[in-house]
Amino acid sequence: MRASHVKSSHPAQTTYRVIGDSEVPWEFGDYLQEYQSVRTQAAAFDLSSLGLIRLRGDVIPFLQHVLARDVEYLAPDRSLTSLVLREDGLPLAIVTLYVLDQEILVETSVGDGTALLEHFRANATPDVEISDLRDDTCLFGVEGPYAWGVVGRVFDTGVTALPYEAVMEMSWNGHSIVFSRSGFTGEYGYKIFAPAEAATQLWEVLVREATPAGERALEAAMLEVRQPVLHREGGVDVLTAAFNWLVDSTKQDFVGRESVMAHTTDSVPTRTIGFSTAATATLEPQAAIKAAGIPIGQVLVTEFSPTLDAVVGLARIDKEFAAAGLTLSAAGPTDVDDIEVTTLPSPYVVPTSWRTPIL
Repeated sequence: MRASHVKSSHPAQTTYRVIGDSEVPWEFGDYLQEYQSVRTQAAAFDLSSLGLIRLRGDVIPFLQHVLARDVEYLAPDRSLTSLVLREDGLPLAIVTLYVLDQEILVETSVGDGTALLEHFRANATPDVEISDLRDDTCLFGVEGPYAWGVVGRVFDTGVTALPYEAVMEMSWNGHSIVFSRSGFTGEYGYKIFAPAEAATQLWEVLVREATPAGERALEAAMLEVRQPVLHREGGVDVLTAAFNWLVDSTKQDFVGRESVMAHTTDSVPTRTIGFSTAATATLEPQAAIKAAGIPIGQVLVTEFSPTLDAVVGLARIDKEFAAAGLTLSAAGPTDVDDIEVTTLPSPYVVPTSWRTPIL
């Protein structure tokens, strides 16, 4: 199990969870404060739980084979997000590629670094060099409507003008780093790849400028804008999970394509949809979702949304009920009283950054 490069710099009250192959800082102290920093100011994320892989050599044909999105014309200094599928068509990882002059960096979904590394090595040709960077490289994120101010002060004001999905190599305090404008929450977001020897120094600088926020606040904000969290939503086909936006259906060949194409709208009986319920409600994963008292699916995940002052969640339900604005019910923890839930259109929360200019 992998722990953070900067665990010794986390607050004493930090709580952790194990997700996949990694120990993840779940809360640094106060969930509400961490969440509010994402939506109203700027939050710093320790993203050590994400796998990091470096690819060199004849990389594009290899990526065309293992990724569900087309990368044939992927431009330098850009990033791209895609699914990686198993042979049976089920999601293995959600990855983001960062294209540099001489190599491509691959960031995996939380806790999936080891599984993806094995998958890549099993499918690689001899002319592709694959390296696990997790021991040598740290990854941090800064997100929020004023994240641009944080990175401008810590790095250079010029980086605030980067377009979305842009990538650049630069120097910070004598260290070579990779800087990207990308994120998870719908707010302005930036990621920084830095050598492990710079990890503690960089983290301490970032958290002087931004509130450290844990995985709970990150996943809550992702849920609100319907960004997929694979360890909570995986295990089903692409259409059922509503991950089809991460697959290029016109691409002719990639691992898992045959299984993906075998699933049609008519053949998949359930869908994933968001819902909200009262702030005081307690719903457990796998709790039954009902229509007129008849079970039609189950809860996947819930989290309290301070912005909505409500519990929001995802449910997997019969496809005929997968529409926004329906009033359904869910089985409560005591099975005595059902809890009313309302299906939602996404995003469930409009990010503050959508109406906050970069100055």
